[in-house]
Amino acid sequence: MWRFQKCRGLALQRVLAIVCAVAFLLQGYDQSIMNGLVTLDTFLSTMPGIDTLHTTGSQEDHNANVQGATVAIYGP
Repeated sequence: MWRFQKCRGLALQRVLAIVCAVAFLLQGYDQSIMNGLVTLDTFLSTMPGIDTLHTTGSQEDHNANVQGATVAIYGP
């Protein structure tokens, strides 16, 4: 049986607030790590499809979309 199965009212609100706060903290940490990785030359040489530092024009736009999708998928 779940320990919090009978939580009601203020106790349930506190449990949910703690769980959500931890989830948001971990999501922010994951995003900050990934955002730091996508600017490293070694990472960009491994995954050139997300390089927005050394491209211009329509190629940069395309790579930015791929990079955004990659960062978004990594987080959850």
